[in-house]
Amino acid sequence: MAASLLGAWGSEGAIPILLGALVPGDDDELPVAAGEALVNIGEPAVDPVLEALASAEDPGVLEECLDVCIRLPSRRAVTAIARR
Repeated sequence: MAASLLGAWGSEGAIPILLGALVPGDDDELPVAAGEALVNIGEPAVDPVLEALASAEDPGVLEECLDVCIRLPSRRAVTAIARR
């Protein structure tokens, strides 16, 4: 899947697209793959994911953002989860 490749390549430019792919839709696997790609990108994805977490209204997006935050090695992510 393309989302997995973007994460494997550490494609920082793909972060906004991957965040958009966290929205549940017809493909149940896409949000999961996008979340995994964001985790693989690592530190550069932290702030955008935290912004998405803070503004998430869709329960599916919130769940995926929380999952990514849990798996990212960042104290900021832990703090953001506690605030949410």
